[in-house]
Amino acid sequence: MKSLLLPLLAALALPSAVNANTYDDMLMRTRWPEFIDNYNNGFKFQEVEDFEMTCSSFIKANNELENYFALFQRRKPNIDFFEVRASLKPIIKVCNDNSIY
Repeated sequence: MKSLLLPLLAALALPSAVNANTYDDMLMRTRWPEFIDNYNNGFKFQEVEDFEMTCSSFIKANNELENYFALFQRRKPNIDFFEVRASLKPIIKVCNDNSIY
């Protein structure tokens, strides 16, 4: 009985672990570029004083960060996402206060 239990447990556990990694990989391939594009575009729109698009871009970046914070932390440990979030909060507040979004 014991000789059958270990392979059975391994067979059940392995696909879950492989699928979780694959899912995380897929999310990083899709969500990370979306976050980076919106974050960088927010600064570019700010430079050209297009505040509507600045707010739109930063709000989208903030939403990506909120939804995938833990994943981004695991996959990009060299980036301080608490600092990134802290830098986005006042911008989002100004956008909301001015009813831009």
